[in-house]
Amino acid sequence: MFRRFLATVILISACSVGHAATTIHYQTGGEIGDPAKFGIEQLQEQLKKKGIELSASDDPKATKLIISTQSGSPQIRTLVEKKLLDLNQSKESLAVKWIETDRGKRLVVAGYDSIGLMYALLDMADAVEHAQEIGDWPNSVPEVTESPRNSMRRIRILMYHKANEDWYRSKEFWDWYIGMLATNRFNGLNLVYSHQTSYMAPMYAWHVKVDKFPDVKPTDITEEERAHNLEMIRYVAKTCRDRGIELTIGVWQHLPWKESYVVSREDQISYVKGLDEKNVAEYTYLAVQKLLEECPGIARIQIRPNDESGIHLDDQTEFYRDNVMRAIKDSPSGAKLDLRLVGARESTVQAAREADLDVRPSQKFYGEFLAMPFTPIDAMTSGYSYSDTLRKPLPNPVYNEVWMLGSHRVLLWGSEDYGRRFGRNASYGGMIGFETDGPNAQKGFRDPESPAWRLFKHKEDEYFTH
Repeated sequence: MFRRFLATVILISACSVGHAATTIHYQTGGEIGDPAKFGIEQLQEQLKKKGIELSASDDPKATKLIISTQSGSPQIRTLVEKKLLDLNQSKESLAVKWIETDRGKRLVVAGYDSIGLMYALLDMADAVEHAQEIGDWPNSVPEVTESPRNSMRRIRILMYHKANEDWYRSKEFWDWYIGMLATNRFNGLNLVYSHQTSYMAPMYAWHVKVDKFPDVKPTDITEEERAHNLEMIRYVAKTCRDRGIELTIGVWQHLPWKESYVVSREDQISYVKGLDEKNVAEYTYLAVQKLLEECPGIARIQIRPNDESGIHLDDQTEFYRDNVMRAIKDSPSGAKLDLRLVGARESTVQAAREADLDVRPSQKFYGEFLAMPFTPIDAMTSGYSYSDTLRKPLPNPVYNEVWMLGSHRVLLWGSEDYGRRFGRNASYGGMIGFETDGPNAQKGFRDPESPAWRLFKHKEDEYFTH
């Protein structure tokens, strides 16, 4: 099975290049879903560059490819039932196989669901893009059967720099970035706000206006900019859905740190006015509801309940139970909850389980660092590696978080061997998978005024400005 942890290209060389434009027909036999439609569009785009038109047809005699999902095509279901197509019966599985029919050989590109089919099509598009010669496509397409080892494969973007706003508000960026995630088979995106910085603390104030608290707003943006920020989250949510990616909103801080309140943290500059420890509870309940109302495409809210949240530890359980969890529960959006275990009190964990929000706790894979592609020999501090959270039976799904503090804040590198080894270990002990940072994501850590990490889709795809 192909596993992609970082971007990997497939190079396929076929026979000779044809000079005349060729049209190849395919049929779907039913509805295939938006992710698979995206996959077809990407394959069509790459084939067109090589002089081949891939066109849909309802005529079985004219089609060379059968592209569909098991649920969307009676023909695919029949092939599976007769064991002529080895398609695993699990989410995101795919199969590409040549089948003999009474009309000759046909290439079957199948997915157990729309996302699995999209992955197969994106792999084919990737191969076409990087092939020096296309030859007699699709005869050069190899057969494959794959299923994911990790059901959760999520990338994390840390929004803690004002300098990030240029690409944050760019639809062009998100089209490219989310498409890149889908091509590399990430099925989750976590936008994390105010990571140990008071910039966008809390993120709600930068995106929605709460009627009961009209004076709570950032000090340096206009209402038009706030509306545009909300529109971008809506756009990101829709684009994620169309690419088979679950969008999570991670809220790190609910207040700027204030030593007189948090006690264990130093004072931070405040970028929002009208909000303090006296009204943050009621405001948070209403703000979470408003955010989910305005952007129903948000699948999950992730909370970090320790003192880095700006909330006193003695108030932790009551604050999150009665405001964040209750707001999600009361929202008709169907959003669920992720809970980072670092610093979470047992009463907070229990409240999350009792809230009936399909909570998914997370723990760090190897402390604060990228480190080795396997677990440490000895368990670290609770939440920083494996611990009693993995006692069987697991009351809730648990996943690993890989942090990239250290040299990985400034160095770019990628290792296919590391990715393979990590992929085999990311779901040890019955966990569902992983969340990790992209390259340079922690550059400028805890400094909202520093030059931020940047990820561009132009020139040589620079990762950050020097």
